[in-house]
Amino acid sequence: MTPPLLSVRGLGVTFATPFGPVRGLDGADFDVAPGEILALVGESGSGKSVASLAVMGVLGPGGDGARVQVEGSAIWDAKVDLLRAPHRPGLAMVFQEPMTALNPVLRIGRTIGEAVARHDGVRGEAVTARVTTLLAEMGLPDPARVARAYPHELSGGMRQRALIALAMACRPRLLIADEPTTALDSTVQARVLGLLAGLRRSHGLAMLLVTHDFGVVAQIADRVAVMYGGRVVETGPVAALLAHPAHPYTRALLAAVPRLDLARGEALPAEEMPGTPPDPRHPPPGCRFHPRCAVARPGLCDSGPPPAPQALGPGRAAACHLLAA
Repeated sequence: MTPPLLSVRGLGVTFATPFGPVRGLDGADFDVAPGEILALVGESGSGKSVASLAVMGVLGPGGDGARVQVEGSAIWDAKVDLLRAPHRPGLAMVFQEPMTALNPVLRIGRTIGEAVARHDGVRGEAVTARVTTLLAEMGLPDPARVARAYPHELSGGMRQRALIALAMACRPRLLIADEPTTALDSTVQARVLGLLAGLRRSHGLAMLLVTHDFGVVAQIADRVAVMYGGRVVETGPVAALLAHPAHPYTRALLAAVPRLDLARGEALPAEEMPGTPPDPRHPPPGCRFHPRCAVARPGLCDSGPPPAPQALGPGRAAACHLLAA
């Protein structure tokens, strides 16, 4: 059996704040196989972006004396623990909101060119040629003109593709994409997803896709890991998980998505999920979803953390008291 390209175990992140320690991630486990797209899904505050930033190694000392403590392991290619390595060879990240991720006072070509020069060890015309090739690969019209432009001179979709080109300048084996389609209209979103799928095929990329949109998951991902309260509560192949969600939180998330009854030709109303995500400073006892869960059992679900994830079938697992009851 081929080992995973990235194997994350017990990933925990604690932020020191003026209000006391905040546990942003609490023992997350997930794997990404070579050439696979794994989607991390959950509400805002579930720990998706924190997990990706921890793997990339960009979490560190903050302002006002605040610090970040990262625990666990992230084994890369069965050889290196990224959480303890000085560099992240083979990884690149597309950060949220390209308008703030790109330097507003540098032209696109210079921003990407700096990465090309650093990773390829080339200068001058070789850098210009590589930048133009990268922008053309992203499907951008007139890549030479785009290279001369500043970020504010491009549309949101063009900026996003320029940001992907910047990540690809590092020649990664694993691309981490944090909400790559946020704030894009449906047409541009489809183009960006098509671009990511094409890069996976042409470069043999693996991807860790952070999103809250199950529509995006269904279009592009192979497997999905559902996160809640800083923990992974369910994992599985996309088709199987969407058809038969096992964890009450996964079912509630899917029920909150508007659906179309094809037989009747009418829209089905989305079901509201009660309550709010848990406060990471004061998480509830037991299963962190139990205050919002429609099937929670008093004395069981609030008595302690759920047992270790139970296998539910090929590649599927979920952590829920009711599965073991």
